[in-house]
Amino acid sequence: MPVGETDLLDGSVGRCWSEYRKNQPWATHDAGKCTYKFPDGRYCNPKTYHFDELGKYRKWEKDIYIQTIMPHYLKRKYGKMED
Repeated sequence: MPVGETDLLDGSVGRCWSEYRKNQPWATHDAGKCTYKFPDGRYCNPKTYHFDELGKYRKWEKDIYIQTIMPHYLKRKYGKMED
């Protein structure tokens, strides 16, 4: 799968996780922000979430994102892919 310099799959994950956690009773902490510098010098400012959400995130990522959302994202971005 070719990945370009500006491709950020984590942006898809972040947007989807942010939407999923809205109005969840366990999402009691507001998201923070941090600054990350890529080795090539680019910067990004991802949201950060409370450590208590990590288990819920991992389950969501494995059961929902990877199984249903990511394949659609990749097909939309790169076109037809072999199954």
